Amino acid sequence: MEYSIQNLSKTKLEIAFSVEKDLWEQDINAAYIKNKHRYIIEGFRKGKVPRSMLERRYGIEFFFEDALDIALQKYYGEILDKEKSIQPIGQPEVDIQDISEDGLKVVLTIEVIPEVVLGAYKDLEVEREKVEVTDEQVNAEVQRAQEAACRWIDIDNRPVQDGDRVNLDYSGSVEGQKFEGGTAQGQSLTIGSKTFIPGFEEQLIGMSKGETKDINVTFPKEYHAHLAEKEAVFNVKINEIQLKELPELDDEFAKDISDFDTLEEYKADIFKKLLEYTNERANMKAEDKLLEAVVADAKAEAPESLVEAELDNKLKEIEYHFAYQGLKLEDYLKYTGQTIEQLRKDSRPDAEKSVKTRLVIEKIIEIEDLQIKVEEFEAKIEELAKAQDKTVEEYKKSADRNELTRVMNRMLSEKFFAYLKENNKIINKE
Repeated sequence: MEYSIQNLSKTKLEIAFSVEKDLWEQDINAAYIKNKHRYIIEGFRKGKVPRSMLERRYGIEFFFEDALDIALQKYYGEILDKEKSIQPIGQPEVDIQDISEDGLKVVLTIEVIPEVVLGAYKDLEVEREKVEVTDEQVNAEVQRAQEAACRWIDIDNRPVQDGDRVNLDYSGSVEGQKFEGGTAQGQSLTIGSKTFIPGFEEQLIGMSKGETKDINVTFPKEYHAHLAEKEAVFNVKINEIQLKELPELDDEFAKDISDFDTLEEYKADIFKKLLEYTNERANMKAEDKLLEAVVADAKAEAPESLVEAELDNKLKEIEYHFAYQGLKLEDYLKYTGQTIEQLRKDSRPDAEKSVKTRLVIEKIIEIEDLQIKVEEFEAKIEELAKAQDKTVEEYKKSADRNELTRVMNRMLSEKFFAYLKENNKIINKE
């Protein structure tokens, strides 16, 4: 078997190989032996049909398809064993140049992991943003807790005001025709929340319980294509009006919603948690900045198949995000006037960056021989099992191979970032 290799690009190459007659004959015979138990011809027991009989009846080409599978697996494997630097991605594209009883000629086109040329990844300096927590941030958290602890009180003796919550029925129409999603009964709406079409909530102010009124609005241009910028009329009836009553911000409030006896202790705990959260975010941003500097100084082409796989994953994440909110990706695309193709195109730069980043990380891990030792992995498994109140054996039995691989990858990622921080400087911003 002879072969040649031609580079088509930094991420794609072509392997041409030819198999001479005697080796190809061995592959054809291997195909016959592999499948002889399936052959049936009258006058012969199943599995006992001679190869010569099959060739006379069907021609030697009868074996070519199975022989080709055998040859591709064998010779492609041999080539990869010799050419250690080739790291294929996925399965090759197969182009049969010539196939006959005299031999086989094949051209394989494969995507490969490109050569990654690292730049500087040690002795770099990045700045960590200044961390501070203000009284305004603490008070904002307290106010959020206050809002969450509010009571809604039914009001009968005054009209709707800004900040009230109303229960209403409405029916909308455009040019006298009702439209899908424009009718509801018993809908709850807080005035000022800006959750309805602009101008809708403001026109409810001043209405009384039981009152009916027509409200005129114009759909924004970003709305569904068939309604964008169209004028609509909503017939609205107010069923209930409720006033928000906030609890007093005092020690009793702190006792009711927390484990602290005083408001000051509660605020001090909020300050502590905000500081921990802000520090953690600052650390993560500094690590990201450091990684970006390392990747920016490296050279690596992103293979197309890996970019496409990354785009598939990004679209799945978007789909899951909308599903969690009770929406469909198709509805979002209709609303924004986009297509899947446009979304993929817009996401491509980020996908290419993600692939390049992964290639650079893998290269540094390889060069610096960053590995997870068996005892480290077993200790992590024990920790995870304990967190789930399981024995190690129970955890391993309940976790599939993909879960264990994810654990290993997370540990390797943590070791990589620990290496980066140890070998580079993160300076606190003044």
